[in-house]
Amino acid sequence: MVEQGHIYRSGPISSTLIKKTLAEHNIRAIINLTPSDPQNHNKLAEEKAAAELNIEVLRFPMSRNGTGDVNDYASAVTAIANAGKQNLPVL
Repeated sequence: MVEQGHIYRSGPISSTLIKKTLAEHNIRAIINLTPSDPQNHNKLAEEKAAAELNIEVLRFPMSRNGTGDVNDYASAVTAIANAGKQNLPVL
């Protein structure tokens, strides 16, 4: 957790826990820094739970070593800041 009630961070969340976790923390936006992976059941469960809970998902993919397009990085930071200004909990 980066800022309780506002900004949360995580690694992969189990497909069996994701919907409950998002709902418990009233997450309204997910800033995802990983690339899409249609074979990853945890990511698929996250996308499904987000859709069911009406949570906005923004994807700014970076490589596994943390590098990526500087514009994507800036956009992710902006999205987090905008969620904060609107008092929307973000993961």
